Amino acid sequence: RPANILLPVTQIVLRMIAANSNFPYEVIAADFTGMNYTVTRSSRAHMEKMLKPKMKAQIAHVNRPITTNIIQSAVLTGKLDLPGYFLNPRHYERGVYQLPGLEPVDPFRQAKADAENLSNLVVSPQEVCARRGVEFEEVVEQYEAAVRIIEENGFDSKLFMEIITDKSTTSTQSNGNASN
Repeated sequence: RPANILLPVTQIVLRMIAANSNFPYEVIAADFTGMNYTVTRSSRAHMEKMLKPKMKAQIAHVNRPITTNIIQSAVLTGKLDLPGYFLNPRHYERGVYQLPGLEPVDPFRQAKADAENLSNLVVSPQEVCARRGVEFEEVVEQYEAAVRIIEENGFDSKLFMEIITDKSTTSTQSNGNASN
């Protein structure tokens, strides 16, 4: 039966592609069967490590030159008025490129780790957002919009902020009033 041999042959081909491309087989095949959290996380970390130099090269050799040319063209044609651009173009071209984020393997574990790292001042909120592929400013704007909508509808925005930051739970736990 040809159907019985198809899966092993496909796996062999995908393993050869993975070995030659230096990416984990599990990621290329999208086959995470039989893998626990630690192995999945390790495989994902290896893939991110392999992608980061490729993404940085893309930015350095493609994105930045294109951005520079667009800005120069806009300044030369008068579409942009950037005082002192030709004296110090780097001032206007020093933007930060936001790399796409990856969904966490286990969102709950990742959120707990991020919260702990934030409270220990190991990472900044900007780093956490960047890892997710979103800008910190956008997250802040979304929270501001949520608070505004809550208040416009007559609800208590302070209670909302306590719930999402888990202040009410931690304050009762610290007072010894939390029920187990």
